[in-house]
Amino acid sequence: MATIIIKPAKENAKRRKYRKQGEFLAKKDADRELAKRINKAWAKLTRIEVSAQKPVYSGSCCLPEVAMFA
Repeated sequence: MATIIIKPAKENAKRRKYRKQGEFLAKKDADRELAKRINKAWAKLTRIEVSAQKPVYSGSCCLPEVAMFA
């Protein structure tokens, strides 16, 4: 009579599927993080700084019709 040896399965299809999906999602997250860093650096390099200055008005230029009644 032959001796039958049964070895426990290391993996099955479900486990391989989840491992493959996990590797894919980890790579996708890493790519997304890298893209975010590149975008942030690019925005910092290409930013145009505009100084916010309010225009200076003298008293009479705001009221042009004052001279008509004076």
